[in-house]
Amino acid sequence: MKRLATWIGFVVLVALFSSLPVGAQGGGPYVPITSENAALVAEVARLTGHTGNISSLAFSADSTMLAVGEDDGWLHIWDTRTNEVVHAIYACYDTVSTIAFKPNNVIVAAGCQDSNVRLFSLADGMLVARHSMHDANVLSLAFSPDGNTLASSSVFGDILLWEPERGYTPDDFVTWQSSGGYVRTLAFSPNGGVLAAGTQDGLVQMFNSDTGETIHLLQGHSTYVGRVAFSANGWTLISSGRDGIIYWDVASGQMQRGLTSGYGELTGMGWNGGQVLVTTTNSSVLEMWDTGTGSVLNVFSGDALQSFEVALSPDGTMIASDGAADNAVLLLAVGSGSLVAPDGGDTGSSDEDLILDLVYENLYAMEAEDIDRYMATLDPTSPGYESTRQMLAPLFTSYDLAYELLEVEVVEIDGDWATVRVVQTTRKLSGPAFQNNELDILHTAHRYQGEWRLYGSEIEDMRYLD
Repeated sequence: MKRLATWIGFVVLVALFSSLPVGAQGGGPYVPITSENAALVAEVARLTGHTGNISSLAFSADSTMLAVGEDDGWLHIWDTRTNEVVHAIYACYDTVSTIAFKPNNVIVAAGCQDSNVRLFSLADGMLVARHSMHDANVLSLAFSPDGNTLASSSVFGDILLWEPERGYTPDDFVTWQSSGGYVRTLAFSPNGGVLAAGTQDGLVQMFNSDTGETIHLLQGHSTYVGRVAFSANGWTLISSGRDGIIYWDVASGQMQRGLTSGYGELTGMGWNGGQVLVTTTNSSVLEMWDTGTGSVLNVFSGDALQSFEVALSPDGTMIASDGAADNAVLLLAVGSGSLVAPDGGDTGSSDEDLILDLVYENLYAMEAEDIDRYMATLDPTSPGYESTRQMLAPLFTSYDLAYELLEVEVVEIDGDWATVRVVQTTRKLSGPAFQNNELDILHTAHRYQGEWRLYGSEIEDMRYLD
């Protein structure tokens, strides 16, 4: 194997290591999942210790917490930065059917099969409010974007709007009725002006959230509607049922597009209103879709997945789905995360996975302009190690560069050496004269003291852009 040691300043200056934009206030150490990097998404953590089957999942607005509801009434709150349990709450007398975080991340609400809605403090896990105004199983919860209103729905098709800080008497609730049987899912538009409800009869009903007037009654699904979600700009609503996905124009109520899975009936959908949408099927398959083109970006399957529940973090960096064994929740992401086996042991990640993790850890360090973290990804025995350290500070001071990774492939692993080929673009946002470019780079990785480190690189081709 050819061992490249040309770790010189020029290579760094033209972005020897590409970088992906990190999500604002991201929960874990991961980059947003996009159509460009979706093929690199993999399991990065396995959350275990739940006592019941997984019945509901929800991320906090800042993506730093994941709530896991179970069919034995327990609600676990996980810190997605450490993969540790923050609170274990006995939330319901029966199944935790649905979960919602208040946007300011101080309250988590649990909708219960015992007909109650209970609110808990995220500071100490204690109960702060509850109501039992529904007469049956609570199926869905949604906070308004300003956090002042909580909407809940039940199997009787009633939708209650409640301002918890105002009071708990019947006069403090506004009640609407769906036109299509019981309401499985609720979602507020980004500006809070519309509340969408998906029903058992396959209808999507859009309400004016101030008046309760029905704006549109959308018919297109042949089965119940399991999830609804708005695009970030509020112009598009996506609904999912067992029969597939439908895009709706919010203003006109017209159907824009329909998508169906090739792996069976849909059981779940996760969308943060951005480029990537996630669905699960009854054949334990998880698919990632490009919402613009409607194409499938990546497919996961296997014994580890149960795939009845799925959630995509608001910052777009993480996917959570229920696992098939030991009531686990699987976290998927692009990035360096350690897989934890159900017994808490090491899963034994492959060398290829570890090398890809190394490349991305290097990218995160470059994005953070963290010299020590960046140097920790390099092999100290590389001839260019010290010269690289010396030129990083002036590079970070002088330039603000935007990077995009187009391709990454582990070409060969030969004992303690490996080669990785990447294609990336680099564009200047600010700084001195710089020619935007696209690079084909061959990296060399070396196992140093038992850990893979980047040893050197060679630019195989450079194409100027613009």
